[in-house]
Amino acid sequence: FSIDQVIQVGLVPKYVAVSPDDKYVLVTNWCSWTLSIINVASHRVVATLPMPDTPRGIAIDPKYRFAYVAIMGGDVLARISLANLSEVGQFYVGSNPRTVVLCPDGKYAYLTLNIPGNVTKVNLATGHIVAVQHIGVRCRSLVISSGGTALYAVSYGSSTETELAASNLAVLQTVHVPRNPIGITYDPLTNDVWVSSYSGFISRFAT
Repeated sequence: FSIDQVIQVGLVPKYVAVSPDDKYVLVTNWCSWTLSIINVASHRVVATLPMPDTPRGIAIDPKYRFAYVAIMGGDVLARISLANLSEVGQFYVGSNPRTVVLCPDGKYAYLTLNIPGNVTKVNLATGHIVAVQHIGVRCRSLVISSGGTALYAVSYGSSTETELAASNLAVLQTVHVPRNPIGITYDPLTNDVWVSSYSGFISRFAT
């Protein structure tokens, strides 16, 4: 558990994602408005891509062709080619996208929209929004179940955790959690959902 090495990226790195083939580590840099791409084998930044505004969440498709970056300071999801390490498109997703996850086959992206408090579903083949659901005040982090059937998201201002159907974003359940939830994770071994709150608590839910 010692520090092995330090790799300099941009200002205020916010989110880290590893490609499924373990070739790249991607980092969004909040105050640089950039995405750093690190080659795992060489331990070097091999690309620094400008983003259209403050970037946050990252999701990488299961075939590691593309990465998707939520531009929280704007209203788009940026698509990054991992073949040539460049931005190859943007999708309008709604105001203030914060966290992005993909369904297991990579066909759909799901995002939390912080300011409106919504979760949105986007068809990545067409770029069209196919469903939107309001879940609370300032929704933050989002995870998807291993089978891709359910989503779990926290709303910072409402102090709630919400379960949604991935198919149509119908709300299946909303539970109150300790004040100001910020992080959430899904355990694929137990199917439990864990929520961390700024008020100093970690909550565990059986699904």
